[in-house]
Amino acid sequence: MNLVKDKPPGSPYKPQAAAVAMSSSFSSSWHAMQALLQAEVRKIFSSVLSYIFLALLVFFYALLYFIYVFIGGRYQLQPITENIGLLLFFLTPLMSATMIAKERRSGSLIMLFLSPLSSLQVVAMKYLAALFLISLALASTLLIPLGMELFSFVQDWAAVFTALLGLWLLSMASLSLGLFLSALSSSETSASLLSIFACLFIIILRSAVNSFPPLLAKWVDFIVFYQHLFPFARSFFSPSDILYFLVFTATFLCLAAFFTDTLRWRR
Repeated sequence: MNLVKDKPPGSPYKPQAAAVAMSSSFSSSWHAMQALLQAEVRKIFSSVLSYIFLALLVFFYALLYFIYVFIGGRYQLQPITENIGLLLFFLTPLMSATMIAKERRSGSLIMLFLSPLSSLQVVAMKYLAALFLISLALASTLLIPLGMELFSFVQDWAAVFTALLGLWLLSMASLSLGLFLSALSSSETSASLLSIFACLFIIILRSAVNSFPPLLAKWVDFIVFYQHLFPFARSFFSPSDILYFLVFTATFLCLAAFFTDTLRWRR
């Protein structure tokens, strides 16, 4: 459509004014996203549970490293990675499962709906804040192999970083699942319980896979995202494993945004 030709009489089309309005809207949205991200990060690090999570992850990583490498006398990263992965598989959805449900219960979600941010932007900022904590926790575990290196225990750093990449990708997927469950829940308690039941269901499904017909078992192996950590634990992964985690994360973040948007419509 020719905007200049179709403009109403006496109302000249001003592309400069439209561009300024779009720029102002983008700037407002960008500043709101920054403010929300900073607020979420402050909220996370003002909670004692965040520090307990950090200490717990580093403690268990050190304990497993001591058992499998120091006492075992062999360099075994696979059991360490798989056990830490199982811990993250349960804890990270539990961490993000309360993020939207808590805002909904307290009524502060309405204030976010009045901001210039879309539901996807709100979900993304909450997700990035939680991912920052997870990234910091995983980076802290590097102190363990670094300390072992100082005591003349030679480390396979390629295997260490490959395992950390797998754990980070698993955490990304788990956080997105937790946010999706949070968007479905009306309180922190129901969101936490839903997260625990979802993780238990996935573990039970995975353990029962041998009793399924071959074709169904193959699909279950593909769907159970925890299973995709194992190639990283063995230091033998393909780009499809990374792509799987990224697609899983993007899918559940979009679903979380969609169900958060339904709350906006009901308001």
